[in-house]
Amino acid sequence: MTELDLTRLPKGQREWAEFIAALGMVDDRAERYFLELKSDVDLTTEPGRAKVAKFILGAANRLPERAARRFGGHALLVLGVAKDAVTGIPFFEAKDLERTVRKFASADAPGWDFERIRVDAVHDVIVVVVDPPRHGDPVWTCHKDGPENLKDGGIYVRTDGETREAKGDEVRVLLNRARQVRHTADLAVTIVGSAIAAPDASAALDQYRGARKQQLLDAYRDAHRKASGYSDIIVSQIVAATMRPEPRTYDKYVAEIERWEEQLGESWPEAVDDVVSRVWPCVRVRIQNLRRTFLEGVELTIHLNGEVRGLHRVQTDDAGIRKLPAQPRTWGPQALAESLLWRDPSNVVQMPYFPPVANDGNGSVSFTNGGSVDLTLPLRELRPEGTFESSNGLVLVVDDPTLKRIEATWRATARGHHDVYEGALSVAVDREHDLGPAIRKMISPGLNEDHDGSDDRQD
Repeated sequence: MTELDLTRLPKGQREWAEFIAALGMVDDRAERYFLELKSDVDLTTEPGRAKVAKFILGAANRLPERAARRFGGHALLVLGVAKDAVTGIPFFEAKDLERTVRKFASADAPGWDFERIRVDAVHDVIVVVVDPPRHGDPVWTCHKDGPENLKDGGIYVRTDGETREAKGDEVRVLLNRARQVRHTADLAVTIVGSAIAAPDASAALDQYRGARKQQLLDAYRDAHRKASGYSDIIVSQIVAATMRPEPRTYDKYVAEIERWEEQLGESWPEAVDDVVSRVWPCVRVRIQNLRRTFLEGVELTIHLNGEVRGLHRVQTDDAGIRKLPAQPRTWGPQALAESLLWRDPSNVVQMPYFPPVANDGNGSVSFTNGGSVDLTLPLRELRPEGTFESSNGLVLVVDDPTLKRIEATWRATARGHHDVYEGALSVAVDREHDLGPAIRKMISPGLNEDHDGSDDRQD
């Protein structure tokens, strides 16, 4: 069973479908000041639509601080869901619902919208989403008598498990909310730069694996050529006096090569990411304050939809790929001084690599991968009409071969602002540049590219 995430609204049809499926597993105890479930509301009728209008009025008459604890301040009325059943409701005309809400809540009604999640050919689950309340909002009142005990001039509040008329102390609290100064901000958020489509590096893997394997097998062949003359005998005597003989058998040597090939295949995707993070330009998060208001304690979050991953920029001038397994020691005798600690300078990888720790301090973008990417940018301050642009290394890689643009949503909060600022943006996906040459360049040191990767065993 998918657990209910009550911290934010679902995004996209897949997340909404998972959310609805999880709601079908709960009972009436899930109904709170931020959530109401109804299985039998008919939105083709006036009473059914009036129920929605009443919920919108009640949800808008909540306190911002309490509302912000769930769904980012939003409230949800879910129609067509009951315990152990997701049945949906019949088709209705959206314009009729809009007209009824305006009738009872006025033309300047609280902000709201709805999501439609299909159940079958004739039924949908409808989720009415009411915007978060804010300090400075008016006390929202009903404008006409109607079904659901709606009264002209009535004030309704959403509490745990019900939407009802407000009591005297609740009205006073709402009046105090209306008198509070509302701090406003106007922000523009963009991501500068582009993501890169994940490269197909299978050919580079085959070249690297084949060439390295051929070099290892050639070393064995060369070592077993018959001596051809007096000079070779002298050299062999000198080698015997200063070198430790090769301790492995041919079969053990080949087993090491085969084990290395297997490890190489397993580590290759991460090694390709290592290359991409070096050669592809980082994206930067830009946030602009469009008002003459000084903002403090700003926190910006961005959710990137789709099959996209974030990579840390690798800060190094070293050649080669560092995340590949060390290959077996080349066949042959060892110098006595090095017999206990073998080092082969032709190896690409010598030391384990530890990726950098994401810096989530002021002005630094941190991110989490999970099928999509969530970015977080904290700022101590953002000056009036000022612009901030992040500088720490973040590379975006897209695994979906059909995705041309990444669609994203952002949310920002600021100290002293009892509000959530939201917006949308997109990031281009570059499919013109081929990173294959860069990958081959980084694995090429020490390779003889004339090798065809053949594996002829020497008798």
